[in-house]
Amino acid sequence: MSAPGYDAVVIGGGPAGSAAALTLARGGAAVALIEQTQYEDLRWGETLSPSVRAPLETLGLWQRFTRANHLPSLGVMSYWGTSEAAYRDYAFHPFRTGWHVDRRRFDAMLADECAASGAHLWHARAVATHRESARWHVVTTADVLHSRLLVNAAGRHASFVMPEAGQRWFSDCAVALVQTFEVETPRFAWTLIESSANGWAYSAPLPGNRRVVMFVTEPQVVRTASMPDLLAAVTHTRRALQNAGPCHAPLVQNASTWCRTRLAGHMWLCLGEAATTLDPLSGRGLARALMDGIAGGRTALAMLAGDDNIAERFQSRIHRRFATDRVTALGYYRAERRWTDSSFWRRRQDGRGGHSVDVVSGLHSGESRPSRSSVSHGSTTLSPPTSSAGRPPPGRRHRGGAHKGL
Repeated sequence: MSAPGYDAVVIGGGPAGSAAALTLARGGAAVALIEQTQYEDLRWGETLSPSVRAPLETLGLWQRFTRANHLPSLGVMSYWGTSEAAYRDYAFHPFRTGWHVDRRRFDAMLADECAASGAHLWHARAVATHRESARWHVVTTADVLHSRLLVNAAGRHASFVMPEAGQRWFSDCAVALVQTFEVETPRFAWTLIESSANGWAYSAPLPGNRRVVMFVTEPQVVRTASMPDLLAAVTHTRRALQNAGPCHAPLVQNASTWCRTRLAGHMWLCLGEAATTLDPLSGRGLARALMDGIAGGRTALAMLAGDDNIAERFQSRIHRRFATDRVTALGYYRAERRWTDSSFWRRRQDGRGGHSVDVVSGLHSGESRPSRSSVSHGSTTLSPPTSSAGRPPPGRRHRGGAHKGL
């Protein structure tokens, strides 16, 4: 029996991979989507800003999404740079509301729509990839798949190595402790951001009377401080957890920010967190993953149609955006000036947040943060921000606060 053949294989059934597979399938391509889970595991990134409506409408999923009983989000409250609360009220956004979602249901919805649109969904793990005789060969735990084009959307923790992709350029290295709590009744419908000497906390309600808390800090901090230790310094976050019980032990997650020096080439591209990551302070990860998946799907269709130059254009756009994101993040971190002796804040305020080690295991990753002022690849240069980025862009602050979700 011959192994299955496709126009495109997409590895990774998260938002970016599913959006790409859906775009490819609706564009007439024979596509396989490989996802190693049944969407039963915990997934992070639970808050959607109102802007998520645009990519969901593009994918034809907006009505289905609104029928799924996700929790409305009123906006973002932050304690950043000051002890006074700052608000970003979604009532003033053209789409009026954001959303707190169950990521497992959200991601499963995307994959289900892919299958309904003709994509072949494989629940298997990608083990290796190689290209031979103008075809990609994708080895999985279920079968060997063949395709003309390969899309790597396997995320930052992919279990296989894709030799064609470039090294990761780290602009910031951080970890996050993440924990979900069961609350008696939903008390606080806002996303809450609160900074402290050791980092910053994010918390948000979830469907089913739960609340998620994430504390972003440096690797050395989690070696000595527990989640209760870190939450003791964020008064408002702790208050939102009053009478709440933990659903599981705190989990350590990699929260580093990086971009691959090479993320697209002849008949292949990387998408989502297989290509680049976003500082979690932005709060735009899910919406961006969907938009990048749509753009990646369209790029892949153009590759299949014979456009030899679109890979370089796609890569250049991601690189330019990464440099812009870093400037923006630097401005927000510099807005917090209360803990000048903290290594966490010093690193992020002078642009030295990156390291050349795996921040979770402490083992050298073989991928480096550059010692010079920029990294170049082809016609694209990834450049650290200059001192002119010392404040947030105009209109991005309200009453002195920095806001997740901008």
